[in-house]
Amino acid sequence: MSIADQLLDKIGVSFEKLTPEERSTYFDMLKVEETKAISIDEWKEFISQMIIGIQSALVESKDGTDESKQFKSRLKNMIVLQNFLDSPIKAKQALDKYYKNYKL
Repeated sequence: MSIADQLLDKIGVSFEKLTPEERSTYFDMLKVEETKAISIDEWKEFISQMIIGIQSALVESKDGTDESKQFKSRLKNMIVLQNFLDSPIKAKQALDKYYKNYKL
């Protein structure tokens, strides 16, 4: 399922109910989705923005509710994903630091 289809499902609209202009936009979205490769840096930026959004929603939610538990779970997942994407950089930095301090 494409991102455009997921968007339609999320807002509860079927493709058949779209106006001709909306259908044109829909097809443009599909073209972009198929041709544009997303870089690691774009993923990192997206995840950072998601973390900020989840933190804001978590602050607004009441503690101990199902909603706050869901936000905490989402936040934890985003942090784990962010750490996963950053791990090669951190590993390289650690190796560089080790080799810099290592003397023969």
